[in-house]
Amino acid sequence: MSSVRFIGFTMVLAAILAAGLLTLANTRAAAPAGWHGQAQPPAYQERIFPPWSGGKNDSAVHQGLRFTVPEVDDLADFHGDPFNARLVLYIGGNYYFAVAPLVAAFVKLHPRLKGKVYAETLPPGILLRQIKAGGTITVGNMTWTAKPDVYAAGKLKIQTLIRDGILRGPVISYTTNDLAIMVPRGNPGHIHTLSDLGKPGTRLAMPNPAWEGVARQIQLSLKKAGGPALEKMVYQSKVADGQTILTHIHHRQTPLFLMQGLVVAGVTWKSEAIFQKQIGHPISYVPIPARFNTTAIYAGAVVRNARHPKAAMEWLQFLRSPTAQTIFDRYGFRPLKVTAKSLDPATPKVAALKHELSAIFSPPPESQMPHGRFGKIILLGRNIFDHTRTYAPKYVGNGLSCINCHLQSGRLAYSAPLWAAYVIYPRYQAKARGVVTFQKRLQECFLASMNGKSPPADGKVITALTSYAAWLATGATVGTNLPGRGYKFLTPAALPPSTSRGRVTFTQNCVVCHQSHGQGFLANGRYVYPPLWGPRSYNMGAGMAKIKMAAAFIKANMPFDKPGTLTDQQAWDVAKFIDSHRRPPAKTLPGR
Repeated sequence: MSSVRFIGFTMVLAAILAAGLLTLANTRAAAPAGWHGQAQPPAYQERIFPPWSGGKNDSAVHQGLRFTVPEVDDLADFHGDPFNARLVLYIGGNYYFAVAPLVAAFVKLHPRLKGKVYAETLPPGILLRQIKAGGTITVGNMTWTAKPDVYAAGKLKIQTLIRDGILRGPVISYTTNDLAIMVPRGNPGHIHTLSDLGKPGTRLAMPNPAWEGVARQIQLSLKKAGGPALEKMVYQSKVADGQTILTHIHHRQTPLFLMQGLVVAGVTWKSEAIFQKQIGHPISYVPIPARFNTTAIYAGAVVRNARHPKAAMEWLQFLRSPTAQTIFDRYGFRPLKVTAKSLDPATPKVAALKHELSAIFSPPPESQMPHGRFGKIILLGRNIFDHTRTYAPKYVGNGLSCINCHLQSGRLAYSAPLWAAYVIYPRYQAKARGVVTFQKRLQECFLASMNGKSPPADGKVITALTSYAAWLATGATVGTNLPGRGYKFLTPAALPPSTSRGRVTFTQNCVVCHQSHGQGFLANGRYVYPPLWGPRSYNMGAGMAKIKMAAAFIKANMPFDKPGTLTDQQAWDVAKFIDSHRRPPAKTLPGR
């Protein structure tokens, strides 16, 4: 690494902004206050253009010559000194404004890292591309490398990247955030609901799904409020005719486009709108009701082969501390239930949680999948597991795949993970009145959960699935009930499970994926979300047909975008509601 100390970087934004203004010059909407894009003498006071932080987000001790010209030369989403860092953070950009107070509080606890924390707050999709580029990035005329120690984004993204071997567990969840509709002060577009975004002539700035993880949550909320038609109008029809501008960095571009008068609304995280108001920008927001909103769980993990793993884990643990939670609270973030009261690592509850997490077996990442013939069989098993109707169609009689009940390709603890099941077979089973092998258990799944036919025990399908399960269990202790096996114990319902209460909870939380009729979401001939009852669902012989098992699964894993948010009673009630519908009769394995 060069010994030359480079603190300031250069990013030329004028050409980009000019191009945007030329494209949209004839379609500008009125805004009551702020900068309108008109020709006027420059006033570079960091009041309109980023970085908006006044240099506070730069944690470097020696900053040399400070040269920042908003609109012309600035790097708003790069914080600190990358060349002397002892902790490199890749943080999904939606809390860029909290970086300075978080880092300042963190280094008070870890003074050895003062001036040595470097952070990037680009959208998570762009940060992931930078990871795959070896940590190297080019902005304008400047190229540098800063390999990350921590990657932070939505919980589901973190879980996926751990599965893919890019990150290593555990997943550390630390706060939540809700969506809001950001508007100019005074709300000149008269936006009051999500449905108003679909009105003809209403110009919008929306996060691009190609780059920004928030787009998925927004699309879910649009579907909750107005069905697929509203989501299509905002993200397809209006994009096609220019009424929706797709952003690359919504946490910077959306407020800018609003203040420039180019648009009248844009959906963002509520915290971003709160920050814009706090710094005095002519920005406001419209709350989104809970029944239409989508909550994100923020999480992080250590990057595999991180250079500073100790500091990385210290940072992740700090994010759960009362100090960090107080900082998040300033901007409207809400704490997770597990962090609400006893965040002190010395408390028994947190100590027990850490012990539980440390005890859970971690299967090998997909990057370590063997090569050669055995690797091909393992990969086939994974593909059958994830896309059963595609890779084993003649044995499937409904719309399900194995992954629908065993999440994250059979990896997720307390979602009946494959690695925990594999090590307890063969075993005696009272229901079978004999010894059951793992292969026979797989055959039963095809009969019941898939409502299909059982593949031959020595055939390609069962061999591939068994090989995949055996590989996931590499290093696990055989013959033991591993922590994380099956579904987590659910306390008995305080009230008898109720179909009517379950219907209400289902309508509020489940229809966005499974639809009001419970038949799932079908796209291009494939079920994106599975049917829960009827002829295309599991039959009466499946484990999920038992209310106790369904309730435990629902409590731990649903709703898919915010698992663990239902109460125990709601989980029992939803399971009862689902069970009240018809489904195919059970089938029996020959010889049973």
